[in-house]
Amino acid sequence: MVVSQTFPPLIGGTPILLTNLLRSYPGKVVAAAGYSHDSREDSSFQPPCETFYLRPPRVRLFERAYNRLISRASALVYQWIKCQAKKIKPDVILSASPGVHFFISAFRVAQDLGIPFYAHMHDLWQENYRLNDHLKRGILTARWEKTIFTHSQRVLCITEHQQDFYFKKYGIATDLLPHTVPPQDLSAAPSQMVASSCAKKTILFTGNLYPNMNLDSLRVLAQASEFLPADCELLFCTNATPAELSSLGIVSSRLRIAWLPREELRALQSSAHILVAPLSHKNASEHEVRTVFSTKLLEYMIAGRPILLFAPADSFHAYSARRGRWAHVVDQDDPKALAAGIRQLLDSEELAKEVVRGALAEAHRRDARIHARRLYEWVKDDSEKARAQPNLLESRRLA
Repeated sequence: MVVSQTFPPLIGGTPILLTNLLRSYPGKVVAAAGYSHDSREDSSFQPPCETFYLRPPRVRLFERAYNRLISRASALVYQWIKCQAKKIKPDVILSASPGVHFFISAFRVAQDLGIPFYAHMHDLWQENYRLNDHLKRGILTARWEKTIFTHSQRVLCITEHQQDFYFKKYGIATDLLPHTVPPQDLSAAPSQMVASSCAKKTILFTGNLYPNMNLDSLRVLAQASEFLPADCELLFCTNATPAELSSLGIVSSRLRIAWLPREELRALQSSAHILVAPLSHKNASEHEVRTVFSTKLLEYMIAGRPILLFAPADSFHAYSARRGRWAHVVDQDDPKALAAGIRQLLDSEELAKEVVRGALAEAHRRDARIHARRLYEWVKDDSEKARAQPNLLESRRLA
């Protein structure tokens, strides 16, 4: 049983990552999920399994009341998840963080019903809420994080750096469950670098702006574009307007802004000259930057065009890219250094091809079928142990 505050057809990082993984899961999956009519929805993005929603009527008054209840009355979420778990009778409850109230409630239900609990960490928890100054959520996190991590059957981390962080923080052993690429995307991916079809040499960034994760690096990218040859263009596919970007200090004579549907965006990623993945050097949580893995990179890896990674040297992004040679890394927080890295990738076809080969190889290492099978084996093993040796599970329960 998967519990998530957001799930398809809602669009977001957690729904995409869970869907990529669960569509390849060889066992039975049932989801219990939150829902908000305020969130972006894509009717073509369907859930990967049977799903029950805690869903308000589509009436504005009810929606506002629902949102307040979700944020303030975790007892409602807890009782609803418990009701679903009693009906479903799962072998394991897996819940993804972020999503504080659903995550905590899923753990409490697993404890109450004697079901093994998996904490699936897409991001760090306490460090992010402290950073963003979410007072109430921060208090909940401080109260629950250590308890959940030390009483879960498994804590599933997305990167080795995240595993190392939680080992140092709590002394716990965790399991690695990285972000995955669906098999249909791997089948559709090219086998080598594809030719760019853009008229200008296009340096492309796609995604949203996050003050704590990429804003300062996007400013440097805009500054770097001014040092590029005249036939280069910097293209941002983001939901921010030119005025909003300008107010945030992202200004360049080379900058063009567009917003495209998902399929058109994927086509553009396969025709741009360079795909840029920026990560904060100055504004973010030091720990989150070091441990995170961006969802957007999964699309970049199968586009057939070279990736340029602009990130701190000690981040998992930079470490993984250098290890697998799936991106050209620039780790100097300087517009001239970044411009030099872009020119190097533009001028060297051999380097570009090497980066694309590395990216495609990394994508295949992240094949959802491989990691969904590993998850299935964990669930099978843990559920069998729970039935044969209930005292092992009892030792993880709260007093």
